[in-house]
Amino acid sequence: MASTSSRIYGLQELDATLSLFAQSTRRGIGKRAAIDALTPMRDAARHNVERGDHRIAESIEVSDKLTRSIANGSGQRVSNIEVYMGPTKGGYPEAMVAEFGSPPHVIEPKSAGVLSFISQNVRVFAGRVQHPGSPPIAYMRRAWDGGKDELLTLLAKGLWDEIVATAQRVAHRYASSQS
Repeated sequence: MASTSSRIYGLQELDATLSLFAQSTRRGIGKRAAIDALTPMRDAARHNVERGDHRIAESIEVSDKLTRSIANGSGQRVSNIEVYMGPTKGGYPEAMVAEFGSPPHVIEPKSAGVLSFISQNVRVFAGRVQHPGSPPIAYMRRAWDGGKDELLTLLAKGLWDEIVATAQRVAHRYASSQS
């Protein structure tokens, strides 16, 4: 699976302003801004999933945490601020098949010795089935392609809004402590 990353250049003032805050505060500012910026893309991905598969659509979330099974194995963060968007374990493994499709393959029973399924309103029993495969829906790719420019705009605005709100909270706390 290909990885995509982006950088925002030309925001030296933002970086200088963020450096005035403690590292944990900077992380909170970045996390909140990134989650808010990714929310419209999450909504687009949910909309892109075929209408009949509500389980996958409802499993698409934005979070700063990964489940152990999805994490990169090392458990180490690549950056101080990381936010993820995609299906949670409630949508797996079907979410991967829906995104990327599947090639034709044989389905065989695991333990019962026979497969049972309904086809054209008739119960069918078979020892093995040749599945024709399924085409990709690419719900996440379409959400990224349609929202990546807006994402960067929302992130830049969200960061400034979070900085202003955090500075106001700090100033209010300071003024309250001086009374």
